[in-house]
Order: sequence, then structure tokens, then C-alpha cells
Amino acid sequence: RCYRAVPHEIVHCLQFKMGQQDTSPMSWSAEHDASLVANGLLWAASQNDVFSACFPPGQYEEVMLQQLLAIQALSHVFTPEVDSAYREWRRSFGLTGPPPDMGQQAGLPYAFKMRLQAESAADTHSDVHAQLAAIFLNRCGDVTKLPTPAAPAGVKLTWERQLAAAPVDEVARLVAGLP
Repeated sequence: RCYRAVPHEIVHCLQFKMGQQDTSPMSWSAEHDASLVANGLLWAASQNDVFSACFPPGQYEEVMLQQLLAIQALSHVFTPEVDSAYREWRRSFGLTGPPPDMGQQAGLPYAFKMRLQAESAADTHSDVHAQLAAIFLNRCGDVTKLPTPAAPAGVKLTWERQLAAAPVDEVARLVAGLP
């Protein structure tokens, strides 16, 4: 879990340093953006010789597998209504949070963040750069008052590349079949 949390929290520090504010009650936009780039930053760190002691062979892949297993454990959360709210939150860069009664459900914010973090795992430097540009370029001040950023050009969600954006129950079936 530490491997997944650290890059997410680093993005929050960068958001503060860049003068970004999220005035929504649950900070849905800030959480979206940190989740969007967290695994890409983790991948980039795993490729850097400076961090080789933290990433022995297979460590990054193990973290990704553990994340998939965590998503499988959360699959019951994604009812059709919740899945629709999640997809709108993802599409809007967090500017459209789930309805308040839904967004307050125990574990739901974590489930949204975990799923987005896995879906958007970038595995090329150009994809990581595009994600960072999408969340930071021309985005200062209260992000809830800014237009929705364009999705990074050429960057597709990991699951869209691999599973054509399969419903979470199909992802759970795939993960269940892993050794």
C-alpha cells in the first residue's frame, strides 16, 4: 500500500505548490488528479536507477497485482449506479463528484481512487508527461472553477487498452483467474 500511496500524496504536495485549490467538500478533483498520475509516477520511479534499491525485479508488477486484487475486493461497491457516477467523475477530471448521498458511503472515495489509479497506469515516459501536463498546465487557483481539462492526447486508460473498458465485474473475473 505504501508504494501506491506515496506517489498519490506527492501529487497532493505538488498541487499545493502549484497553487491549486479544490473547494469541493470532498476534494473530488484533487483526488482524481492525484489518482490519475500516481501509478505513472510509480512506474517512472521504478525505471530510474536512483530508486533501484526500492524496485528489485518484479516489484512494480507485484504492486500492480496487489492493486488489481484490491479492486477485485471492492468490486461489490460498483453497482450500475455507482459505476455510472464513477465514469462521470473520471470523465470530468473529478469536477463532477458522485451525488452527496453516494459520495459519503463508507469506502466509496477509496474505491474510486483505487480504480482510477489502476485504470490510468501509464507505462511510458510520454504518457506520464501527458498526464502531468493535463493536471498541471494552466490549472492554478480553484480548480472547481476551471474548465475540464482535455484528456491527454494519445493516452488511453490502461484498462481501455487491455480490456476495452470492461465492466468491473469482468475485471474481477479476470483477476480471479490469476495464479
